[in-house]
Amino acid sequence: ARGVARFLSGAFAKSLSDPGLTIHRELSLVTPISPEPRSVVRPPQPQQLELFAPKSSRRASEDAPAPLTLLLKTTFDLLVVRSDGSVDIIDYKRSPGPTVGNRSGSDGRYRFQLAAYAMAARHHFRPWRLRAGLVYLLSEPTEPVFVDVVEPPPLRDLAASLQQARWANKWPAVPIDRCRRARCGFVESCHPHQARA
Repeated sequence: ARGVARFLSGAFAKSLSDPGLTIHRELSLVTPISPEPRSVVRPPQPQQLELFAPKSSRRASEDAPAPLTLLLKTTFDLLVVRSDGSVDIIDYKRSPGPTVGNRSGSDGRYRFQLAAYAMAARHHFRPWRLRAGLVYLLSEPTEPVFVDVVEPPPLRDLAASLQQARWANKWPAVPIDRCRRARCGFVESCHPHQARA
């Protein structure tokens, strides 16, 4: 509650009283992300006996799934459309923020999340300028820490990898230290022996 009070009494919150802006709270959006276009090569017609060949002897390209459109669902804690057409995205965090000397969000923990938010906001609002920032409610002062999100996240590549893994039912193992760095909630499921140790 003290963190919320500090945020509401800060400079950014006071700027929300400017005329002509629109404030969205808990705004949910669904953004379609189409797959990369690819050239379609018509395979040669099989000979009669090849129709009955085992599946393992067919070309791998015939077994690859067709790329699908990805639907990105985002829920913004706070999205502000200002009168000049610029957009601010703010995400609240109930965790201590960066140290006072490192107020740039350079720890990178939330960079991917904010990049996905920025991609969705650009698609729906077409702003001429967009800022994405974090408000750490347990830090003082409670002002947004804006993060550079110029590059869009590689969502198409990740979706294609996930689709291929589900299609082939092949899930390559990830080292447990990488799982822990990602703060994955399934470490004990994938690494039961190492996690207990």
